[in-house]
Amino acid sequence: FFLMIRRPPRSTLFPYTTLFRSVGIVNVSRDGKEIRDRLKGMGITHILYNASETKRVDRTYSSFTWANEAARKRFFRFISDGRYLKPIFFDKGVFVYEVL
Repeated sequence: FFLMIRRPPRSTLFPYTTLFRSVGIVNVSRDGKEIRDRLKGMGITHILYNASETKRVDRTYSSFTWANEAARKRFFRFISDGRYLKPIFFDKGVFVYEVL
């Protein structure tokens, strides 16, 4: 489960959020830099990643369909590589990252 947080439009007090699976972005991106650039191009500033919920949803709905094993590995490298995301919160498998 991912929650991507966009910068709010200047005309609102509430943050504009969008829920989507990052699998599509990862499948069409060559590397972590391209994933980050696509997220930033969409106005995404933060990522909330709930590891246990991601596993549960995938087991229940088979929602994470990686293009291939390389795409799956690319995603986990992107999440763990400190060049593209800055961890700002962690508690019991829930992570919040700032997109750098």
